[in-house]
Amino acid sequence: MRKRATLVGSALACALLLSGGLAVAADQTRDKDQLHTQDKDKIQDQDKIQDKDKLQDKIQDQDRDKDQTRLQDNQIYGKSLMTQQEINQYRSKVQAAKTKQERSRIESQHRTQMQSRAKSRGVAMPDDIPAGKGPGPAGGGMAPGGSGSGGSGGRGG
Repeated sequence: MRKRATLVGSALACALLLSGGLAVAADQTRDKDQLHTQDKDKIQDQDKIQDKDKLQDKIQDQDRDKDQTRLQDNQIYGKSLMTQQEINQYRSKVQAAKTKQERSRIESQHRTQMQSRAKSRGVAMPDDIPAGKGPGPAGGGMAPGGSGSGGSGGRGG
């Protein structure tokens, strides 16, 4: 009888050890699955961030391409009042701008500078860029000193 009780006790002990080992193995498997799921989620999040960054880069590239096209199409406000070196410098500044706001600021300053230059030289501002179609504020491009409110349109003599 004593042998039998020892045998049953040993069997129970083995069963408890095995069940404990199985529980630990199940916990490890569950932990591994959770880590795998978390890794997948991180990778998906990183992919979303990269996709968003690529889209922003693409939009910025398109904006730069538009600016370069405009600059290469001789649509620089007051170009006829500029030296080739000034034209190149202006193009470089606009192309180096990182945002639309920065480009707009550069273009607005340029427009003001060209209007001042035209006034100091006593020349009418050329219509290099129709108002509202190019750099600078919409409605700009009026000849220096002009009121923009009618007149004969002819030359005085």
